Amino acid sequence: MTEWIRQWLVGVAAAGTLVSAACALAPPGAGRRAVRVAGALLMLLVIVRVPANTGAPAAGLAAAGEAYRAEFEDRRAGAKEAEARVMNDLIAERTAAYIVSEAGVRGLSLTAEVTVRAEEGGPPAPYAVRLRPRTPQAPDAVRGLEEWIAGTFGIPAERQNWAAAG
Repeated sequence: MTEWIRQWLVGVAAAGTLVSAACALAPPGAGRRAVRVAGALLMLLVIVRVPANTGAPAAGLAAAGEAYRAEFEDRRAGAKEAEARVMNDLIAERTAAYIVSEAGVRGLSLTAEVTVRAEEGGPPAPYAVRLRPRTPQAPDAVRGLEEWIAGTFGIPAERQNWAAAG
């Protein structure tokens, strides 16, 4: 593939040299202008000529274009996956911080670990939470926090996993 590019560049350079020499040898006035116009047309033809004329295999060019397109799509998919991971991590981190903050307001001391999922084609959202109390907690405060988590984040009590205190 690089051979046809080399041939094309040599052709452009040769045509440029020929046009330059013809312009230098042409008589001043209308004759020189005619040579310059003809030279410009020649340069245009040389620059935009079809790669098949230079010996480049058309199938090779198509294959190279297809390979480039496939690589581009692979990289775009990888970037989307990375973006989704970052978004999930950010949602999990901020949701956990909000739950810990609300627990503190309610007099509870705990850590929270949030699991995030995206429902079919939807945006990522908190799906489950694992709560680890640092000390034994009052049952009423725990129930209140469970209800708050269910109402605020849509995480039902079945997906709120309370670990043993300690």
